[in-house]
Amino acid sequence: MGDRRHRVPVTPRAPGGAGVVEADMDASVDRIAQPWGGRTPYDRHGGWPTRVDTFLEEGVEPEAVRRWMQTASLLHPDGENRWWAHSRLCAVAGLRAAARAVRGRAGHDWEGLADTILRETRRRCLSPRGHWSRAEDDEGPDAALLLPLARGCLPPDDPSGLRTRRFVEERLSEDGYLYRFDHGDRPLGEADGAFLLCGFMMALAARYQRDTVGAFRWFERTRAACGPPGLFAEEYDVRQRQLRGNLPQAFVHAQLLETSVRLAGDG
Repeated sequence: MGDRRHRVPVTPRAPGGAGVVEADMDASVDRIAQPWGGRTPYDRHGGWPTRVDTFLEEGVEPEAVRRWMQTASLLHPDGENRWWAHSRLCAVAGLRAAARAVRGRAGHDWEGLADTILRETRRRCLSPRGHWSRAEDDEGPDAALLLPLARGCLPPDDPSGLRTRRFVEERLSEDGYLYRFDHGDRPLGEADGAFLLCGFMMALAARYQRDTVGAFRWFERTRAACGPPGLFAEEYDVRQRQLRGNLPQAFVHAQLLETSVRLAGDG
């Protein structure tokens, strides 16, 4: 039968999508135990690093925790060796939240790791104009940057966070709806519809930055894109006023529920 590995073309859907990936078609590979293949800092055909999520138990070495956490925090699923800002900033927000939830050395170490990731990401991905860029080699806007802003990656009044939200709104919004990213010189809406998840993320980011009016404005506008059954698609055609894409039940709807609860709690 020969070698069953072959190259499979992949059409990129979001920034960072690889043009070609190498797929392992061997049915003997355990996809649960080895979900990432060669996309970790470990040997391509080696095992996933030993899980240390029970690190508070006696006998777990700090170095094992540190190595696993760095790997888990900085992986990006496209497999490209690029420095995407939103995935690093999400890691910072997650580490800070975890550090607040635990006490002692673990929380201190996680906060330190968050500071390290943020410092390096700032060096690479903060634009000279003061906003966060999509990647180290791409100063374009990306609505995915709103998620770490809403989750507390930075203080609410951090100038880079405020500038980033304005930058995303200026470049990626149309008629009150938000697109995930642009496609070069192509007009917004030509390649993709507005990404409804991002509209709710904008509302959460505005709320975190204490812009209550903006948060409710984005929430109400995005909420208006639901279809007759009260369901949301992934995307919305702003010009034709119709749903586009799939109707995943725990996607936009989950973000709608979270935004509703958080804004209601502010009222």
